[in-house]
Amino acid sequence: MRDRKMIEFTADCGSGKTALLHSAAPDAYVRVGNTGLEDLLQDLVREFYVYPPGGRRLTGGECRRALEQVGAIVALDDVTYGREQITELQKALAGCAVLVGTGRPVIGRLGSSHVLPGLADPDAILLLGRDTGRFIPDEELAVARRLVNAVDGRPLAIRQAAALVRHDGRTLDDLVRQVESNPGVLDELAISALRPSAKRVLAVLALLGGALLPAPLVAAMAEVQFVAEEFEKLFARGLAERREDRFGLQVCKSESYRQILYLHLDLGSAMRTIASWITAADPSSDAARDAAKAALTLVEFAAERGNWRAILRLAAAAELVLFFQGHWQAWGEMVAYGMTAAHHAGDAAAEAYFSHQQGTLHFLEDRGEAARQALSHALELRTQMGDAAGAAVTRANLNFVTGSDPASGPGDSATGGSSGRSRRRTLVAAAAAIVILMLGVGIGVGLPGRGDGGLASSGNSTPSSLHSSGDGTSSTGSTGAFNSTGPERGSGNGGTDGTRTTGRTGKMGGKTKVKQKAALSIEGVGDYGDVRLGGEAHVTDFKISNPRSEPVTLDSITPPASPDFSLNTNTCVNDDGSALELAPGAACTVSVQFSPTSLGTRTDTFSVSYDGRTAPKALSGRPFATITVTSTSDSVDGSVDITADGSTVPCDPRQQPERACSVNYHDPQSPVVLHAYGNSNTAFGYWTGACQGTDSTCQPNVGGDISASFMLGPLGPRVH
Repeated sequence: MRDRKMIEFTADCGSGKTALLHSAAPDAYVRVGNTGLEDLLQDLVREFYVYPPGGRRLTGGECRRALEQVGAIVALDDVTYGREQITELQKALAGCAVLVGTGRPVIGRLGSSHVLPGLADPDAILLLGRDTGRFIPDEELAVARRLVNAVDGRPLAIRQAAALVRHDGRTLDDLVRQVESNPGVLDELAISALRPSAKRVLAVLALLGGALLPAPLVAAMAEVQFVAEEFEKLFARGLAERREDRFGLQVCKSESYRQILYLHLDLGSAMRTIASWITAADPSSDAARDAAKAALTLVEFAAERGNWRAILRLAAAAELVLFFQGHWQAWGEMVAYGMTAAHHAGDAAAEAYFSHQQGTLHFLEDRGEAARQALSHALELRTQMGDAAGAAVTRANLNFVTGSDPASGPGDSATGGSSGRSRRRTLVAAAAAIVILMLGVGIGVGLPGRGDGGLASSGNSTPSSLHSSGDGTSSTGSTGAFNSTGPERGSGNGGTDGTRTTGRTGKMGGKTKVKQKAALSIEGVGDYGDVRLGGEAHVTDFKISNPRSEPVTLDSITPPASPDFSLNTNTCVNDDGSALELAPGAACTVSVQFSPTSLGTRTDTFSVSYDGRTAPKALSGRPFATITVTSTSDSVDGSVDITADGSTVPCDPRQQPERACSVNYHDPQSPVVLHAYGNSNTAFGYWTGACQGTDSTCQPNVGGDISASFMLGPLGPRVH
């Protein structure tokens, strides 16, 4: 460190890399995770300089020149970069001692690499005794050493084992037997011992990908009132961590915990909560930045499950923050997810919005042709929908890109000798979905000492000069309004008569303005979420509204084709079945019932026909069935591992209500496996119910509820 070198520590998850990096007292500690390199450089500049105000962003070159003049200790945790990116980092931080925490060696000859070993036996046993709250007696030392060796001395695993002994009555013998055959079982045992509210909190932390966020936000997403109590339980079990006033978990644990826990959480509700929080937050704050980065992890997870509507809302909220924070790599990813979600949801207004954002980003990154194509697509969609305000904003940006802005002065066009970089200072970017906002984006950075609010050092590493790659001027606010509708507003602004104006080409080639009537509005959540197979049917009301200033005739309501969805009530047709005339501003209701007949995600639509047009509404639901395993043994104890939907949950029936372990499952293609076992003093006997026989492992038929019981008995005399 004194020689300002790069030092790498590699180890498995839970080995203490983070604690080691913090103990080195770095001048800057940054949790890298999935942060792109260019975005990381922006964050590192913020650590050592007062960043330019007003949403301006330094170029990559400016960041590198600023960081080259810093001499500090920098700790980069959870690094996943390859050799090329690590080389770039080393060049940018050439005057710094850089500590890297990673799961695998990556720096090679760029510095020194060290495998972080687990704790030595005496230290590990001391930790085990401290966290169990008791002294480890001599007669238990042998089994304690076996446990320590089974987890390779990893401190986190030792803490989890100690919590199971202290809080759940597990014995070291029992844990050793399970951990020696499967070290990963400690996570599952610790999680299965949590009550539902704690599981929801941990599920939120897992879904956030290791981001550290304020407790009130986590509590709201998990729908938990007394979150401090739940956090204390998670800390005691080694399942969560705290940094000052932020809470999270280790990045390396996020994926495995997510697969175990996401069914305990309403994903759509959690995404709506964090979207509302981000919208209300200061986009330049550290908390908003961390939440927006976490939002990117959330939309990736939601995209795998086709939760497109929730993605649209969250992407629209988070992309503004990512822009203001200078995280343009993440901004581009978020906008791309928004585009994909808009396409799948069939939302033309949202597609236009994100296409506009994509075009603006392309232009700022000097990809002129890609910017022109994206903005042209956005302009075409907004014109077709009659969104005059949105089309005006997009047209203004497109004019800048093509150099044909009618408001540009002499020399401002692309052919007038001015570069694209000078035009950026007045580029109009639609970076908000709901508000009217002015935005200036500039390459020019004020220099220290010039009195123009540029970079100023927050420490003693002030660069003597920091040259701009632009024309050396500070960016100014542009005169342009943002789209005030955004993807959540649906179809854009209409006139006072409820119509929209769109330009069409007449027979003679001239432009003729044709009024296109507003589309009907269908309000209601079409995602039914998790619904028990064979249980009570779920019914959702959909409100169909007429936004026009004239009546509209509803010709018919086409029901879903699937037998899982059915129309329940329908006030949108007359009692005699004839077409209903819906008055201006009036609404009617269609109720759709979801009663699944088999497992597997169900999707369908119903549609409303009117004026020769059809308005569809997407429907989806996830049926689940329940696996229930009981123990018929009264005097002996044992456990069962329940594997379903690709995850394994260990459970002791005797510690559960009604002596039954219950797990819900959704996927009929994923096998269900039950494995029962006793402790060191008991042996498996036989199965009854959905499982039969004396084999301790059973694979029952899937497709509905599964109920099985197992009998245990005392071990017989051992033959040596």
